[in-house]
Amino acid sequence: MNRADRLALIARAADRVTVLSRCSLRVFVELMWPILEPTTPFVPNWHIDLICEYLEAVTDGQITRLVINVPPRSMKSLLVSVLWPCWEWIRCPSHRYLFVSYTEKLAERHAVDRRRVLESEAYQHRYSVRLTRDQRQKLECHNVQRGMMVATSIGGSVTGKGGNRIIVDDPHNPYHVESDLQRQQAIDFFTQTLSTRLDNTRTDAIVIVMQRLHTEDLSGVCVDQFKYEHLCLPALEPRPRTITFLRSRRVVHRDTDEPLWPARENRAQLEAQRIVLGSFGFAGQYLQDPIPRTGGLFPPDWWQYVDHLPVAFEATTSSGSWRVAWGPWCIS
Repeated sequence: MNRADRLALIARAADRVTVLSRCSLRVFVELMWPILEPTTPFVPNWHIDLICEYLEAVTDGQITRLVINVPPRSMKSLLVSVLWPCWEWIRCPSHRYLFVSYTEKLAERHAVDRRRVLESEAYQHRYSVRLTRDQRQKLECHNVQRGMMVATSIGGSVTGKGGNRIIVDDPHNPYHVESDLQRQQAIDFFTQTLSTRLDNTRTDAIVIVMQRLHTEDLSGVCVDQFKYEHLCLPALEPRPRTITFLRSRRVVHRDTDEPLWPARENRAQLEAQRIVLGSFGFAGQYLQDPIPRTGGLFPPDWWQYVDHLPVAFEATTSSGSWRVAWGPWCIS
């Protein structure tokens, strides 16, 4: 085969990849990966394929309200907040997006990653999406087909903003989620403000992606009260489970304590992380099953502080009542 034939073969293969990437988010993710992680090899795993199928279902209108719970460092933000919107613009460049995170700094980081993809040679060479020159802010970008991507933080201004997609990525600050006031402020901002920002509440979509941090966090509220579609993937499976993919009908079987992404974090590494975080933190962030701080044999609100020991006290158990009196000791 001469050089011209080899170049023609390479060109045809590249064209085929481009066509496939227009139809498949999963193909697009792997194709764009080197732009975001040039020194880190892409490590495939079934959970990436599954999340891609759920996002494709949102694109096709099968799902309009979705909550995704996955552990840290599982590609949740790269998939949902960065690569999926860039892929949707290939299919519908007029779409408008509103991205929200718990801090503006986090929202800005995702916005910079999106722009890096959109302005890359790999993206520009394959697809017909072009950014306008007059809107090149860190938190906002527009394309020539009137599409728009705007990022903000929880509590930030959304006046005049909104569109076809609202993507909420980590709405709670993990250091403040134990505060009932701050947690409720994030939930109120979502219910009273963000939820009204869709152009068409029937056909447009809201996607929330986060790790669980509290029994009453935004994820729990949307699943329990508002009945959002729920994709929950714990780092360690608590019991045997069979997962059927939404679109391809592919089947994955998970055994008890099987790691979600063993090529990245095996069971020993996850157990070490459990020790670092403690049972409370690990249950929420990694197992996606937060436990209340008041759980356990003796909840904190049972304890009372006194200046002097009581003369006596009584307690009732399943075997009857008993009485303790102080000095001299006696138990009856």
